[in-house]
Amino acid sequence: MTEDQRESRDGDEAYEYAVNFATSLHGKYYAEAAPNWRPLETTIGVLTQIDNMVAGIIEADRKVSRSEIAAPTEDEIAAYRDLFRSQLSKNMEARFCASPSTDAHRVALRQFVEKRNGR
Repeated sequence: MTEDQRESRDGDEAYEYAVNFATSLHGKYYAEAAPNWRPLETTIGVLTQIDNMVAGIIEADRKVSRSEIAAPTEDEIAAYRDLFRSQLSKNMEARFCASPSTDAHRVALRQFVEKRNGR
């Protein structure tokens, strides 16, 4: 196989791969909006189509309005707050109890952490 034949064959594989990918994107995201779409005849043409489709998908994703995003419920906020406080307490306890200067300091700190955690 000559170098030219190898390049041609590799080019055909790249084109077919690009067409398959572009067709998949089109089917998933643009079938209704562009029912007559067809892949272009060159690899660079199809890559440009893919680039445009991906840019459109990203732009559409950015346009989701904040009102469409569900606000957290009071229960979710409370659960997150409790989880955050619990993790913070554990981290503080681990950090300060790992090398306390005195036993009295360690006991006082643990009492503080337990009181804060409601134990």
